[in-house]
Amino acid sequence: MPRSLLAVSITAIFLAVSCSGMHPPTLDDDFINTSDYDLRGCVADTIMALEKALRADADDPELYRRLAVCYRAAGTPESRLRSMQAIDSALELDPDNPSYHVERGLTLYARQFIGSACRSLERAINLDPGCFQAWYHRGRIERNLYLKNMCSNRRLDDAIKYYSSANNIYGRHEQTLFDLGLLQYLKERLDLCAGCARAGAECYPESYRFRLLSACVAMRRTRFETAGAEFDSALALMDGETRYMYEDVSLILPMDERDAYRNLDGRNRAEFNRKFWIMNDPTPATTLNERRSEHYSRVFLAESLLTNERLGLEGTETARGRALVSYGLPPAILLDMGSGLDGPFVVWTYIHGDKMFLLFFQDEFLSGNYHIPIDRRFHDYAMITEGILQNIQQMYTFPIEYGYIPVGVENVQFRGTGDETRVDFAVAVPDSTLDFRDDEYELDFTLFDNDWNVFRTEKIFFDPDTLHRFEKTSVGWRVLPFSMELPPLQLESSFALEITGGKPPGRAVYRGPLSILDLGGGHLSLSGIRFSLQDEEGICTSLIDPLPLYEAGSSLCVSYEIYNLKRDEENLARYRLTWSVTSSSVRDSRSEPRVCISSSIEQSIDARSTSDAMMLDASLLEPGRYVLKLEIEDLVAGSRVSLKKSFAIIPRTRS
Repeated sequence: MPRSLLAVSITAIFLAVSCSGMHPPTLDDDFINTSDYDLRGCVADTIMALEKALRADADDPELYRRLAVCYRAAGTPESRLRSMQAIDSALELDPDNPSYHVERGLTLYARQFIGSACRSLERAINLDPGCFQAWYHRGRIERNLYLKNMCSNRRLDDAIKYYSSANNIYGRHEQTLFDLGLLQYLKERLDLCAGCARAGAECYPESYRFRLLSACVAMRRTRFETAGAEFDSALALMDGETRYMYEDVSLILPMDERDAYRNLDGRNRAEFNRKFWIMNDPTPATTLNERRSEHYSRVFLAESLLTNERLGLEGTETARGRALVSYGLPPAILLDMGSGLDGPFVVWTYIHGDKMFLLFFQDEFLSGNYHIPIDRRFHDYAMITEGILQNIQQMYTFPIEYGYIPVGVENVQFRGTGDETRVDFAVAVPDSTLDFRDDEYELDFTLFDNDWNVFRTEKIFFDPDTLHRFEKTSVGWRVLPFSMELPPLQLESSFALEITGGKPPGRAVYRGPLSILDLGGGHLSLSGIRFSLQDEEGICTSLIDPLPLYEAGSSLCVSYEIYNLKRDEENLARYRLTWSVTSSSVRDSRSEPRVCISSSIEQSIDARSTSDAMMLDASLLEPGRYVLKLEIEDLVAGSRVSLKKSFAIIPRTRS
């Protein structure tokens, strides 16, 4: 284990700003705020022109300063040395000009003389406390030093202090607003972060970064609808390459699926993403997908915190970025400065449930890029880290602390209006998990077709105290019935439902298959098999039993409906009902199911459809799992239809 580990907590940060009533610092013809990369294309010609001008007027300090900027922009060790010489010449002519001290600080910082760079910027601040550039670049240096390993709260606090001073001088500078907001987020000062994000979005409405920052704040505040809207707005403002980075889910796929995903074309990738997020939705019955929003926020943080422009690395391409996208920011980071030549380590510490795991990253080449160790001496650390990144694909904790509510769900299908099918649902919830002081629980229901398109949604509010109560397995339950009519979907579909409510809040989530039967038309058809609840006197009720578990020796209420029987010349419909109960307990796959009970009866009716009900005596059935099979034979038409329903017999509860 690396020694001298220093624990820090990744906690996170603002200052209300306005886009009106302020004037920008003088930036005209001022290269201090210009990126090195902006000048490289024409820097040689500019240098030649400035040197020619200096030969004509060697006492103009501004020409030296501009020459220093151009030499710095050239980006070579020799040019940076010449940049230093040029700015020193400017300072000899005008030693109290704060902008010259700023440029000297930037040149020193480019040469990695960080302490001297900070002193030059502090000198500029002392000469002119209103020098925006000095405060801004001083904050930028502290920000970069903090983000190198994210292990110094002092660096983080100092960066916020300097950026705040710059923002007080000029509250419309885009990078200052963004950096200040991001750092306030890391300090968990969400109000201040949100203020920076609002100001930035107002001043720069085409910038997606501020919308992403706002979305992250909304996620931390569990305002998921707001977060989703902000993420959607940000994605709409992105170019194709940036949007691809956010929508890419390869890092949270199993290793053997990543290459295939990356080889998909744009259309197939979008379809894969759509289905992936439906199947990885912690609240599949609602339109919100908190997990997808969390993924976007993690990509945003990886890009904002871990991108290394000097090395040309996007944040999500780094080893730490992979970890952040999969597991989020760690609750603790440990630092070991190493033995000198080895390079420092950072250890990201995660706690998941009652387990903890560590990821080891090393700045082996002292470049600022902490990667999985390459040196053989640290092989064990590399194996641990790579093994976790490959085998623990993602870690996600639902952002609201909910109590767990177990549910039982059953559905039965009947003929509805016209050609539609009526699906009756029954949801069982234990008394012990309900808060009867809260009279408004919410049930969200979503039906998906076989291609995971949303086909139907329902929202139901209910008071748990008004629901029918029954006892089973020595537990008190409440049953919530609801129905809907749907067009037949012969292909396999599925549904999801979610129940939330109570104080403290509880939550139940359930997914299940649902193939909607076609019970209309002229063909013989059979409704679903309904097991019904019994009242205290053992009389069958009309409520579907949502928990088909029955004590040994009990009786089962069974009902069903038959549709579209043919009539004979006497205008009567005749059919044969055959039913059987077979054991579905574990057995030799080569053996036939064991028939436990069976019966057959013929009926005549003067209608084409009918409802039947019976009491199934289960006294001869031992505890285990069983299948009830009904078969209807139309004796006039010669057609048949059958249906199966599973149930279980459990040992009798002792009184």
